Amino acid sequence: MVDKNKGIFWDYDIKDTDSNNPDFMIWFLSRKLSFGDLDGIKKKDLKKFLQRLDISNSLKELFVNYLNQNA
Repeated sequence: MVDKNKGIFWDYDIKDTDSNNPDFMIWFLSRKLSFGDLDGIKKKDLKKFLQRLDISNSLKELFVNYLNQNA
Protein backbone atom coordinates (compact mmCIF):
# COMPACT_ATOMS: atom_id res chain seq x y z
CA MET A 1 0.00 0.00 0.00
CA VAL A 2 1.29 3.46 -0.88
CA ASP A 3 1.13 6.51 1.38
CA LYS A 4 -1.26 8.96 -0.30
CA ASN A 5 0.03 12.17 1.27
CA LYS A 6 -2.49 14.75 0.02
CA GLY A 7 0.07 17.54 0.43
CA ILE A 8 2.25 15.92 -2.22
CA PHE A 9 -0.22 13.99 -4.36
CA TRP A 10 -3.18 16.37 -4.28
CA ASP A 11 -3.36 16.40 -8.08
CA TYR A 12 -3.44 12.62 -8.61
CA ASP A 13 -5.92 9.86 -7.83
CA ILE A 14 -3.59 7.12 -6.60
CA LYS A 15 -4.90 3.59 -6.29
CA ASP A 16 -3.30 0.89 -4.14
CA THR A 17 -2.86 -1.32 -7.21
CA ASP A 18 -0.57 1.31 -8.79
CA SER A 19 2.25 0.12 -6.52
CA ASN A 20 2.52 -3.05 -8.65
CA ASN A 21 3.66 -0.96 -11.62
CA PRO A 22 7.44 -0.23 -11.65
CA ASP A 23 7.01 2.98 -13.67
CA PHE A 24 4.50 4.23 -11.13
CA MET A 25 6.85 3.40 -8.25
CA ILE A 26 9.69 5.33 -9.89
CA TRP A 27 7.44 8.38 -10.33
CA PHE A 28 5.93 8.00 -6.85
CA LEU A 29 9.25 7.63 -5.02
CA SER A 30 10.84 10.45 -7.04
CA ARG A 31 8.04 12.83 -6.16
CA LYS A 32 7.88 11.76 -2.53
CA LEU A 33 11.64 12.10 -1.98
CA SER A 34 11.78 15.41 -3.84
CA PHE A 35 9.28 16.78 -1.33
CA GLY A 36 11.32 15.37 1.56
CA ASP A 37 8.65 12.88 2.63
CA LEU A 38 10.34 9.69 3.82
CA ASP A 39 7.29 8.31 5.63
CA GLY A 40 6.39 4.80 4.52
CA ILE A 41 9.28 4.33 2.10
CA LYS A 42 10.61 0.80 2.37
CA LYS A 43 14.35 0.23 2.19
CA LYS A 44 13.82 -2.57 -0.35
CA ASP A 45 11.93 -0.21 -2.68
CA LEU A 46 14.59 2.46 -2.30
CA LYS A 47 17.30 -0.09 -3.17
CA LYS A 48 15.36 -1.45 -6.11
CA PHE A 49 14.50 1.87 -7.76
CA LEU A 50 17.14 4.36 -6.56
CA GLN A 51 19.24 4.45 -9.73
CA ARG A 52 16.15 5.14 -11.85
CA LEU A 53 14.63 7.87 -9.67
CA ASP A 54 14.27 11.40 -11.01
CA ILE A 55 15.86 13.19 -8.05
CA SER A 56 18.86 15.48 -7.68
CA ASN A 57 22.31 13.91 -7.74
CA SER A 58 23.01 15.10 -4.20
CA LEU A 59 19.82 13.48 -2.90
CA LYS A 60 20.62 10.29 -4.77
CA GLU A 61 24.13 10.29 -3.28
CA LEU A 62 22.65 10.75 0.20
CA PHE A 63 20.49 7.64 -0.21
CA VAL A 64 23.32 5.61 -1.76
CA ASN A 65 25.43 6.39 1.32
CA TYR A 66 22.50 5.57 3.62
CA LEU A 67 21.94 2.21 1.95
CA ASN A 68 25.66 1.39 2.00
CA GLN A 69 25.78 1.99 5.75
CA ASN A 70 22.42 0.43 6.61
CA ALA A 71 22.00 -2.39 4.11
